[in-house]
This record gives sequence, structure tokens and C-alpha cells, in this order.
Amino acid sequence: MEEAVFEAALGLLASRDYREISMEALAEGARVSRTTIYRRWPSKAAVVAAAVSSLYLDRVEVPDTGSLSEDLVALLSETYRVMADGDGRVLELLVRQSGGDPELLDVVRSILYARRRLYATTLNRAIARGEMTPDVDQELLLDLLLGPLWFRLLLSGAPITPEVARLVVELVLCGALFRDLGPSGRRATKPSG
Repeated sequence: MEEAVFEAALGLLASRDYREISMEALAEGARVSRTTIYRRWPSKAAVVAAAVSSLYLDRVEVPDTGSLSEDLVALLSETYRVMADGDGRVLELLVRQSGGDPELLDVVRSILYARRRLYATTLNRAIARGEMTPDVDQELLLDLLLGPLWFRLLLSGAPITPEVARLVVELVLCGALFRDLGPSGRRATKPSG
């Protein structure tokens, strides 16, 4: 039943504006009753969030190569591949539509937050291995890593190839590590007092 509801939701999102989708249309597309859907999800927003999240959380594994750089290159490349092809384009459409709709903006934020947790897992593994200090600003680091992805998806249309993903990761990590080490190449110390 869940698969049928998700398939119906993704199909509707690909062909209609979010505001035009009703629980009745979801039920009809999934060939289940509205009551069946409401038993599992309290609202259209909850159905959409679960359906779109399943695209990314179920289809992309968090790599664990033992190297932060390699893990991030693989994750960024795979994220782009999933988001730029087929059903994955639904998230781009939702982002574009979310500007004037607070309910949809909450849906988009919840999906993106779940996706960022995959990246945070990678960063936390690197911290545990000693590749990065625990005081790194993970949110800023993720903004810098994911910014080019969103710019290319939403504005330029240029792809994120594995080579581009590697360059983005190298530039961001170089900046983060430079900050940790300081210009002298030694670990920077925090000012006291």
C-alpha cells in the first residue's frame, strides 16, 4: 500500500502543482481509500514528505570508504544523479513551488533536513577518524558543499559530474582544513579568555 501511495504522489507531483493535489486524487491514484491513507499519514504534506524522502533516503547509501573526501565526492555525485533524473526531479519542482506556500516550505525543509543528515553522518565519521576537528561548523560546511548542487539544478542547468563533485569537495575541504590548521600549517589554537 505504501508503495502505491508513494507512486501516486510522485506521479501527481510530476504533473501538477502541489496546491492542486488532493487526498482524493492521492487515494484514487493509489487505488485505496482516503481513510487508508489517513490511517498512515495525517495530511497531504506528510504523504508528500514521505514519498519524496523515499526517493533520496532509500536510493542513496552513505559511502564509507575511510576517506572524507572520497565519501563526499561519492555522496555529492549520487545526490545529483538521483535529483536530476526521473522521479528525482520532483524535489526541484517542490523547491520552485515552495516560495509562496508555508505548508510546502515545511515539507521541503523536512526533506532537505533528512537528506543533510546523510552528509552529517559522513562528517561525523571523519571527525571520529581524526580527519576533521569536532568544532567544525557542520551546517556551514554542508551549505558550501550543497550550494553548487542547488545552483546547477535550479539556475544554470550545468551537471555535477564526478569531476565537478571532486573539485567542489576539494575546495570546500581545503578551506575547512586551512581554517583548522591556520596559514602556518599548524593546528590553529583558539584565543583564550
